[in-house]
Amino acid sequence: MEDYFTGSDPWRFTWKTVRTLGVFALSLLFLYLTYTKLLSRFRLPTTGDAKYTEVIGLPEGMTVTHRPAKVSPIEGGVKGFQYSWNFATSVQSTVGRLKIIEFGAFV
Repeated sequence: MEDYFTGSDPWRFTWKTVRTLGVFALSLLFLYLTYTKLLSRFRLPTTGDAKYTEVIGLPEGMTVTHRPAKVSPIEGGVKGFQYSWNFATSVQSTVGRLKIIEFGAFV
């Protein structure tokens, strides 16, 4: 019986084969981890502070529009800032009356 590790079988075990398979396996693992990390950035978080939980729990029913779609900075901003951006934000109810108590963003 021929020794599996030293015979003339083309499928025999070599360190080059092990290294190649190892690099391939590590590459697949890296791609998988990168892909899942990128996907997690585009998912809405399911937990947060009390205000976030309150906002996520609101029913659908308003449309928020920012115009223009792209805004360029203007040098010499207001209140001593270096730049300012001129845009308009509008909020419209799609289901009935709407009373805005607080408006902002989660960063």
